[in-house]
Amino acid sequence: MNNNLNTDDVRITQYAVGEMNNNEIKQFESELANCADIQDEVNDIKELSSILEDGFNEQNFNLSNDRKDEVAQVANNNCTNRRLFIKIASFAAIIAVVCLISFVDTTEDAVDVGGVVVDIVEEDICILEEPPPVDLDD
Repeated sequence: MNNNLNTDDVRITQYAVGEMNNNEIKQFESELANCADIQDEVNDIKELSSILEDGFNEQNFNLSNDRKDEVAQVANNNCTNRRLFIKIASFAAIIAVVCLISFVDTTEDAVDVGGVVVDIVEEDICILEEPPPVDLDD
């Protein structure tokens, strides 16, 4: 048996079902020539592939117009439901962000004026920290 080929080699299936280009076929066939076990494996895959192909060719996959309409209706409903869900979820996310922003107390507008931290809230001035004591002895 050739050391380069074993039954787990993906090239066996590629070769058996015709998924190789001409160069790959030539190289694989040169390795395959000295390996009877792998030749048997290729023949088994080709036979199974042929059986499957024949089985699929015998099946009638044509749908009646009524059945096509039913499938289209279900697909359309699913798309409509998905779009509606996305719209509602987006709207809920926007509301959540707005609520979060409005409820978060920040002091980003606070200003340090001579050691006094002042925050302007709706045109009112709020002292957030008392000024440090002034030493008059200096």
